[in-house]
Amino acid sequence: MTTPAIGTRNRRQESRIITACNSLGTSIRNVSASHTLAAIQPLLGRYDISGFADHSPKGAETLKFIEVVRGNPRSGHLNLGKGFSFETALASGYMEAIEMSTVEGPPEIALHALPRSALLYTGGGKPPEPDAAPMIRGVDLLSAEPVYSPVYEHFLSPAPSARSVSVNGLASGNTVEEASLHCLYELIERDLTAQSLRDPVLVQQLLLSDIPAPISNALTELEAFGLHAEFYLLGQFLGVTVLQCALVKTGSGGEVYYGWGAHHFRTIAISRAMTEAVQAWCTREACRAQTLPLSRMPGGVMVSAEVLKLLREPVTRGERQLRRRFIACPSVAYSLTDQDEQAPASPTAALNHLLSSARDAGIRHVFAWTLSPPDRPFAVVKCAVPGFETPFEEDA
Repeated sequence: MTTPAIGTRNRRQESRIITACNSLGTSIRNVSASHTLAAIQPLLGRYDISGFADHSPKGAETLKFIEVVRGNPRSGHLNLGKGFSFETALASGYMEAIEMSTVEGPPEIALHALPRSALLYTGGGKPPEPDAAPMIRGVDLLSAEPVYSPVYEHFLSPAPSARSVSVNGLASGNTVEEASLHCLYELIERDLTAQSLRDPVLVQQLLLSDIPAPISNALTELEAFGLHAEFYLLGQFLGVTVLQCALVKTGSGGEVYYGWGAHHFRTIAISRAMTEAVQAWCTREACRAQTLPLSRMPGGVMVSAEVLKLLREPVTRGERQLRRRFIACPSVAYSLTDQDEQAPASPTAALNHLLSSARDAGIRHVFAWTLSPPDRPFAVVKCAVPGFETPFEEDA
């Protein structure tokens, strides 16, 4: 159940929330989407970006979804962007493509031998001997100590039969701090999602109120397309709210599409979950209509062609069962403006708040590796937190 507009409240707070929602649509950023696009444009060829396709719902003014096309992708991942405007969706898609192009290509950053004095090593089993394998030097964000891991844990090997690398905790941003924040949001989101799938007892269905304009406009558009959005609170950890959206197509025999969002701002967590669910719907519709042809879904080292072809099929019984499981959870009133006034309003402040909360929670390590060269107008970062779970199986 939703209400269509924001209630009477302090105008400064309302303006702050709407500004946050409009900043690249689904996140707080250091610079605007137009600035990001201008910075990326001269580098598109270096990242194998050859164009884009607009898969936005026809007639939608708020919801925009872009597929960025690459000439020779190796991973099989589709590079998809989303947002509340064409610019924000395109910038989001370009950043996704840059992330995948970075890990699919050879490293453009310095490689190291593992020093004998290095105490932090994130690989499994026995640490390699010094000089046994090229290493990437990162940092433990909690202690500022260096951390080393093998290059093959972050970049695909040129060998066709090489094992894949995990992209869990991989993100980009206009700065290293911004990218690191996005990485940690993803790790928290997946950790709480895994817990909710295992035991949904703490999940709550949300009855939204005080909905700012970008979100209420999007919900109105979805209703016009015969889609109903349900929102679930999966939990809050380290000051970050994690939400799930189930997008249900009315009269379709149980068609449902999912999205997840994590953020310090409730409004942005909702935006991320909703736009990700709509992205899943738009992608599936594009595959069925063959406006996203199989030639752009070849499969690869990370994702098989068989998995990608499933996007042409109806949603699975398991996806429908998940919705039935969650819809039985208790409902709770949920204002999108409560607590957001206290949320950190910049990526740097949000990252510092998150790391401080991690220390208070007794988390020992938060590892981060910058995978892009320092001369780029953006950063690609990968983070890992030992002990965090992921609900999505990946070959490693």
